[in-house]
Amino acid sequence: MTEHLTWTHGGHTIEISAPEMGELVDLAGFDVERVRGVWRCRFDDRVMELEEGVSDPALVVRRIVEGGERPDDSFVWWMDAVRTDREPRERELAARVQQLFDAHWNTRVCRGMWSGPDSDGLDLDPDRKQLTVTGLPMMLHPGRWRLTLELIEGALSDLPGLHVDIMAPGDQVMNSLDDPVEVSDRRISWEFERPNLVFALMIRRTADCVSRPARLAMPISVQPLDPPPGA
Repeated sequence: MTEHLTWTHGGHTIEISAPEMGELVDLAGFDVERVRGVWRCRFDDRVMELEEGVSDPALVVRRIVEGGERPDDSFVWWMDAVRTDREPRERELAARVQQLFDAHWNTRVCRGMWSGPDSDGLDLDPDRKQLTVTGLPMMLHPGRWRLTLELIEGALSDLPGLHVDIMAPGDQVMNSLDDPVEVSDRRISWEFERPNLVFALMIRRTADCVSRPARLAMPISVQPLDPPPGA
């Protein structure tokens, strides 16, 4: 639901659904007893904004009451689970967590840059005098990272002055990506290192202009080259 609302929390890695968490809990040796949603946001094909309708008492009651039975239509949910005699299936659990991370991470770090998973790219308009695209806050663990941009249409030469920064609140540049490790007509990659865990980071892409129509593949790839501490 956070994806549908274009909502973010600067300390979150990925956000998963109740059924996905149910899988992880089962692999860890627990049985799910109850799942409850809080604050219904999705009504069939319509997604209401987080605070939409709060001045309407009837709608507020409906969003509260109906959310309980619809965890994946709600802004947040909680799960009650109890330990069983089953041994945790540690390898399967670790593999499933990695699968979920791989499936959701790039979408998570690019939230706010484009319309979301229903689209495969971002159109870059040549009428812009300057291109600036910034995502919403996320976190990066210590270690080395690789960030890759790829164009579906156009060429990198259509984006003169292309530059990527990893930003912190207050317009503070934490990593300025200057020297690419891979460049082709449509693809460019940089590697950078985070010396420590930082929350509420944002990816900012700029270019002097867009000289011809181009389409940027989304989500962009932001992949760890080192495992997180303790993994």
